[in-house]
Amino acid sequence: MRHQTKRKYADRKKLNQKYHSQKAYRKQQKRKTGWRARWDKFTDRLVNVFMICFLLMIPVFIVYMIFFDDGVSKDGIYGLWQSENHQLAISYEDGSKGSKRDWDIVQDGNVLIKDARVDDIKRLEDGTLYIEVYAEERLFSDLPTKNGYNYLNMYVRKDNYLTYDGESYKRIDDDNKSITWNDGSKSLYGQRKNLLDRLKPYIVFGMFGGLFIYVLCVEWKIRRKNKNK
Repeated sequence: MRHQTKRKYADRKKLNQKYHSQKAYRKQQKRKTGWRARWDKFTDRLVNVFMICFLLMIPVFIVYMIFFDDGVSKDGIYGLWQSENHQLAISYEDGSKGSKRDWDIVQDGNVLIKDARVDDIKRLEDGTLYIEVYAEERLFSDLPTKNGYNYLNMYVRKDNYLTYDGESYKRIDDDNKSITWNDGSKSLYGQRKNLLDRLKPYIVFGMFGGLFIYVLCVEWKIRRKNKNK
Protein backbone atom coordinates (compact mmCIF):
# COMPACT_ATOMS: atom_id res chain seq x y z
CA MET A 1 0.00 0.00 0.00
CA ARG A 2 2.77 2.38 0.94
CA HIS A 3 4.69 1.53 -2.26
CA GLN A 4 1.60 2.23 -4.35
CA THR A 5 1.17 5.63 -2.68
CA LYS A 6 4.81 6.52 -3.31
CA ARG A 7 4.52 5.42 -6.93
CA LYS A 8 1.34 7.45 -7.32
CA TYR A 9 3.00 10.60 -5.99
CA ALA A 10 6.08 9.95 -8.13
CA ASP A 11 3.95 9.56 -11.25
CA ARG A 12 2.07 12.77 -10.41
CA LYS A 13 5.37 14.59 -9.87
CA LYS A 14 6.62 13.42 -13.26
CA LEU A 15 3.38 14.55 -14.88
CA ASN A 16 3.67 17.96 -13.22
CA GLN A 17 7.28 18.31 -14.35
CA LYS A 18 6.32 17.28 -17.86
CA TYR A 19 3.41 19.73 -17.86
CA HIS A 20 5.57 22.61 -16.65
CA SER A 21 8.31 21.77 -19.12
CA GLN A 22 5.78 21.66 -21.96
CA LYS A 23 4.28 24.94 -20.78
CA ALA A 24 7.71 26.56 -20.64
CA TYR A 25 8.50 25.16 -24.09
CA ARG A 26 5.27 26.57 -25.56
CA LYS A 27 5.97 29.91 -23.93
CA GLN A 28 9.47 29.90 -25.36
CA GLN A 29 8.16 29.02 -28.81
CA LYS A 30 5.68 31.87 -28.63
CA ARG A 31 8.52 34.21 -27.80
CA LYS A 32 10.46 32.92 -30.81
CA THR A 33 7.65 32.98 -33.36
CA GLY A 34 4.85 35.24 -32.05
CA TRP A 35 4.34 38.98 -31.92
CA ARG A 36 6.62 39.17 -28.91
CA ALA A 37 9.49 37.83 -31.01
CA ARG A 38 8.82 40.44 -33.68
CA TRP A 39 8.60 43.16 -31.04
CA ASP A 40 11.88 42.04 -29.46
CA LYS A 41 13.61 42.13 -32.85
CA PHE A 42 12.23 45.61 -33.50
CA THR A 43 13.36 46.95 -30.12
CA ASP A 44 16.81 45.39 -30.56
CA ARG A 45 17.22 47.10 -33.92
CA LEU A 46 15.94 50.37 -32.49
CA VAL A 47 18.47 50.19 -29.67
CA ASN A 48 21.25 49.50 -32.16
CA VAL A 49 20.18 52.50 -34.26
CA PHE A 50 20.27 54.78 -31.20
CA MET A 51 23.69 53.47 -30.22
CA ILE A 52 25.08 53.98 -33.74
CA CYS A 53 23.66 57.52 -33.90
CA PHE A 54 25.26 58.36 -30.58
CA LEU A 55 28.63 57.02 -31.69
CA LEU A 56 28.40 59.00 -34.95
CA MET A 57 27.61 62.22 -33.09
CA ILE A 58 30.82 62.06 -31.05
CA PRO A 59 33.24 62.78 -33.97
CA VAL A 60 30.84 65.39 -35.39
CA PHE A 61 30.83 67.22 -32.06
CA ILE A 62 34.62 66.99 -31.74
CA VAL A 63 35.18 68.34 -35.28
CA TYR A 64 32.78 71.19 -34.59
CA MET A 65 34.49 72.16 -31.35
CA ILE A 66 37.94 72.10 -32.98
CA PHE A 67 37.28 73.88 -36.27
CA PHE A 68 34.10 75.94 -35.88
CA ASP A 69 33.80 77.02 -32.25
CA ASP A 70 35.91 80.17 -31.81
CA GLY A 71 34.32 81.19 -28.53
CA VAL A 72 33.86 84.82 -29.64
CA SER A 73 30.50 86.57 -29.57
CA LYS A 74 29.11 90.08 -29.29
CA ASP A 75 28.42 89.73 -25.59
CA GLY A 76 31.95 88.49 -24.99
CA ILE A 77 33.79 91.58 -26.21
CA TYR A 78 35.37 93.36 -23.27
CA GLY A 79 37.62 96.04 -24.75
CA LEU A 80 38.59 97.56 -28.09
CA TRP A 81 41.96 98.86 -29.24
CA GLN A 82 43.28 100.50 -32.40
CA SER A 83 46.71 101.52 -33.66
CA GLU A 84 47.94 102.51 -37.10
CA ASN A 85 48.26 98.91 -38.28
CA HIS A 86 45.97 96.94 -36.00
CA GLN A 87 42.29 97.01 -35.18
CA LEU A 88 41.59 94.51 -32.44
CA ALA A 89 38.85 93.42 -30.09
CA ILE A 90 39.74 91.92 -26.73
CA SER A 91 37.18 89.38 -25.61
CA TYR A 92 36.68 86.75 -22.95
CA GLU A 93 34.63 83.58 -22.85
CA ASP A 94 33.70 82.92 -19.25
CA GLY A 95 33.51 86.42 -17.88
CA SER A 96 35.26 85.42 -14.69
CA LYS A 97 36.17 88.17 -12.26
CA GLY A 98 39.60 86.82 -11.40
CA SER A 99 42.63 89.07 -11.51
CA LYS A 100 44.23 86.97 -14.25
CA ARG A 101 42.48 85.45 -17.27
CA ASP A 102 43.09 84.28 -20.80
CA TRP A 103 41.79 86.51 -23.56
CA ASP A 104 41.03 86.07 -27.27
CA ILE A 105 42.53 88.61 -29.67
CA VAL A 106 40.16 89.12 -32.64
CA GLN A 107 41.01 90.96 -35.85
CA ASP A 108 38.55 91.48 -38.71
CA GLY A 109 36.30 88.65 -37.64
CA ASN A 110 39.05 86.09 -37.08
CA VAL A 111 40.66 84.87 -33.90
CA LEU A 112 44.25 86.06 -34.10
CA ILE A 113 45.38 84.78 -30.71
CA LYS A 114 43.58 82.12 -28.73
CA ASP A 115 43.97 82.42 -24.96
CA ALA A 116 46.50 85.25 -24.88
CA ARG A 117 48.41 85.77 -21.67
CA VAL A 118 47.13 88.84 -19.81
CA ASP A 119 48.43 90.59 -16.72
CA ASP A 120 45.89 92.66 -14.82
CA ILE A 121 47.89 95.66 -13.61
CA LYS A 122 45.29 97.58 -11.64
CA ARG A 123 41.54 97.85 -11.26
CA LEU A 124 39.75 101.18 -10.95
CA GLU A 125 36.62 101.84 -8.91
CA ASP A 126 34.34 102.16 -11.96
CA GLY A 127 35.31 98.70 -13.22
CA THR A 128 37.98 99.88 -15.64
CA LEU A 129 41.05 97.66 -15.93
CA TYR A 130 44.52 98.58 -17.04
CA ILE A 131 46.01 95.49 -18.69
CA GLU A 132 48.98 94.34 -20.70
CA VAL A 133 48.51 91.73 -23.43
CA TYR A 134 51.57 89.71 -24.48
CA ALA A 135 52.00 87.92 -27.82
CA GLU A 136 54.74 86.53 -30.02
CA GLU A 137 56.76 89.18 -31.83
CA ARG A 138 55.73 88.06 -35.30
CA LEU A 139 52.08 88.91 -34.56
CA PHE A 140 52.59 92.52 -33.49
CA SER A 141 55.84 93.61 -35.07
CA ASP A 142 55.26 97.35 -34.54
CA LEU A 143 54.58 97.00 -30.82
CA PRO A 144 57.21 97.36 -28.13
CA THR A 145 58.81 94.22 -26.74
CA LYS A 146 59.05 93.09 -23.16
CA ASN A 147 60.71 89.87 -21.98
CA GLY A 148 60.86 88.59 -25.55
CA TYR A 149 57.20 89.33 -26.30
CA ASN A 150 55.32 92.14 -28.00
CA TYR A 151 52.86 93.78 -25.71
CA LEU A 152 50.16 96.42 -25.78
CA ASN A 153 48.72 98.19 -22.78
CA MET A 154 45.25 99.66 -22.55
CA TYR A 155 42.42 100.67 -20.32
CA VAL A 156 39.40 98.45 -20.89
CA ARG A 157 35.96 98.72 -19.41
CA LYS A 158 32.92 96.47 -19.39
CA ASP A 159 30.15 97.08 -21.97
CA ASN A 160 32.59 97.52 -24.85
CA TYR A 161 34.19 100.76 -23.66
CA LEU A 162 37.82 101.58 -24.29
CA THR A 163 39.83 104.59 -23.17
CA TYR A 164 43.17 104.85 -24.95
CA ASP A 165 45.27 108.01 -25.04
CA GLY A 166 42.34 109.94 -23.65
CA GLU A 167 39.86 108.91 -26.38
CA SER A 168 36.81 106.70 -25.99
CA TYR A 169 35.33 104.34 -28.56
CA LYS A 170 31.90 102.81 -28.44
CA ARG A 171 29.96 102.39 -31.67
CA ILE A 172 28.95 98.83 -32.48
CA ASP A 173 26.55 97.67 -35.18
CA ASP A 174 24.81 94.55 -33.88
CA ASP A 175 23.28 93.69 -37.25
CA ASN A 176 26.42 93.11 -39.29
CA LYS A 177 28.77 92.75 -36.29
CA SER A 178 31.11 95.59 -37.13
CA ILE A 179 32.95 98.16 -35.04
CA THR A 180 33.06 101.80 -36.16
CA TRP A 181 36.25 103.35 -34.86
CA ASN A 182 37.07 106.95 -34.01
CA ASP A 183 38.48 107.64 -37.48
CA GLY A 184 35.35 106.28 -39.19
CA SER A 185 36.87 102.98 -40.29
CA LYS A 186 35.07 99.71 -39.64
CA SER A 187 36.24 96.26 -38.71
CA LEU A 188 34.39 93.05 -38.10
CA TYR A 189 34.24 91.27 -34.77
CA GLY A 190 33.22 87.77 -33.89
CA GLN A 191 32.27 85.31 -36.60
CA ARG A 192 29.35 85.32 -38.99
CA LYS A 193 26.70 82.81 -38.02
CA ASN A 194 26.62 79.79 -40.30
CA LEU A 195 24.61 76.61 -40.26
CA LEU A 196 26.78 75.01 -37.60
CA ASP A 197 26.43 78.08 -35.38
CA ARG A 198 22.67 77.74 -35.51
CA LEU A 199 22.84 74.01 -34.92
CA LYS A 200 25.25 74.31 -31.98
CA PRO A 201 22.62 74.27 -29.17
CA TYR A 202 20.83 71.37 -30.83
CA ILE A 203 24.09 69.44 -31.21
CA VAL A 204 24.91 69.90 -27.53
CA PHE A 205 21.39 68.92 -26.52
CA GLY A 206 21.55 65.95 -28.86
CA MET A 207 24.84 64.82 -27.36
CA PHE A 208 23.51 64.77 -23.82
CA GLY A 209 20.17 63.34 -24.95
CA GLY A 210 21.95 60.67 -26.97
CA LEU A 211 24.14 59.79 -24.01
CA PHE A 212 21.07 59.45 -21.80
CA ILE A 213 19.29 57.26 -24.36
CA TYR A 214 22.45 55.20 -24.84
CA VAL A 215 22.64 54.47 -21.10
CA LEU A 216 18.95 53.55 -21.02
CA CYS A 217 19.34 51.24 -24.01
CA VAL A 218 22.34 49.45 -22.53
CA GLU A 219 20.54 49.03 -19.21
CA TRP A 220 17.43 47.75 -21.00
CA LYS A 221 19.43 45.18 -22.99
CA ILE A 222 21.15 43.93 -19.84
CA ARG A 223 17.86 43.51 -17.98
CA ARG A 224 16.23 41.81 -20.94
CA LYS A 225 19.16 39.43 -21.27
CA ASN A 226 18.98 38.54 -17.57
CA LYS A 227 15.23 38.06 -17.83
CA ASN A 228 15.52 35.58 -20.69
CA LYS A 229 18.03 33.43 -18.84
